[in-house]
Amino acid sequence: MRPHTLAIRAADTLVFWVKTLIETTMYFTTLPVNPLLEMLGRGYSTQLRLEHYLIFPLTGIMQMGLAVLAAMFANANGLPTEVIYPLLAVWFLFLSGFIHLDALIDTTDALFAPEGRRFEVAKEPTVGALGVAKTIAYVALYVTVIPYFLNHQTYEPLFLAVLLPRIGTLYVMVRDAGRKEPEQSVIDIDRGFCVRTGTLQAAILLYLISIYLLLPDPMLFLVALGIHIYILEIHLPKMVNRLGFVNGDVLGYTVTTGEVCILISLTMVPL
Repeated sequence: MRPHTLAIRAADTLVFWVKTLIETTMYFTTLPVNPLLEMLGRGYSTQLRLEHYLIFPLTGIMQMGLAVLAAMFANANGLPTEVIYPLLAVWFLFLSGFIHLDALIDTTDALFAPEGRRFEVAKEPTVGALGVAKTIAYVALYVTVIPYFLNHQTYEPLFLAVLLPRIGTLYVMVRDAGRKEPEQSVIDIDRGFCVRTGTLQAAILLYLISIYLLLPDPMLFLVALGIHIYILEIHLPKMVNRLGFVNGDVLGYTVTTGEVCILISLTMVPL
């Protein structure tokens, strides 16, 4: 193969993954990245692909990274951090468009709906009292625990809390690929991913190894991983058995629950 052909292919591959990263950021955050797609001179995909989910964990790094950078700026310039840090926690939720909190409401309402109507309730635009109450409690935890780590200038737990739950969605997809019932399958993604679970498994392994090697304190990783394994292997299966389906709302519920549980558990690890 000629060198210039290799260069063209490498450039096309780079543009593809940059475009996919921008699309994923556009789907899962409120960051104004649309002009970047226009700069590439290409349209964007209207359907989520496997590649979007592979990059999904990186969107959590972007969201938390912006909050951490803002906290560092506030601390360096002597701004009132006791006010700014809680606001940054809310900003972190805003950067995701509150989609995971919306999923938390829908899934909670569905869990307590009558059997046979749970999938219908999860898709209804209305919200129930239980879903609202749980969301208020979760937001209160976010604006309490995130400022705790920001105040201690310990940022590794924050990035762990956003990374592992998003990596967990890839794990759920691998497990979901074996389901035969269409109504129990993750929707809005090309069904070709079912025969490409090896790619998902490789991505999960690569993410976990990278996190372990990059963290200065492996104990943080082991505690956070243990908490999220419990959520994925014990809590989530019980919830799915009650619901009877796995969809995007269930994945969003898992992300939010994972973030909160990991954040709380890491407050008990000596900083």
